[in-house]
Amino acid sequence: MKTKTIHRTVKQTKWLAAMLKGENPTESARIAGYKDPEQAGWENKQKQELMKDIEDKRALTAKKVDITREKQLKDLESVKLLASSSNNPSAMVSAIREQNEMLGYHRELAPNLEGEAYTAREKALGRALLANYSPPRLAKEA
Repeated sequence: MKTKTIHRTVKQTKWLAAMLKGENPTESARIAGYKDPEQAGWENKQKQELMKDIEDKRALTAKKVDITREKQLKDLESVKLLASSSNNPSAMVSAIREQNEMLGYHRELAPNLEGEAYTAREKALGRALLANYSPPRLAKEA
């Protein structure tokens, strides 16, 4: 079986190490020394070989310590229930946020029906105002 040699730059290697420590792509790029961390973080995240490496290393680590996604979600559910029973709403919200993150429900991607309804009402109102608008007539100068 042939193994494919993967060539990475020093910065990509540092970026991977930071990602594996739990940093986000932009912060990992900053740590790695990229001039434009936001752009570099985005670009590195688009590279399948880098993301596969992160996925493989995380899977290996999880296997070593017997951590599964299901166990993590179950533990977070326990934390959420404990926070609720001990009247600690901020801990409960934190557990819910973490569960949402693990399940892929990100704030910017989450459906926001109230916001969408508000936006639709605002657009309709704007169209109605524009349809009935006639610019004021200027008085002719004598």
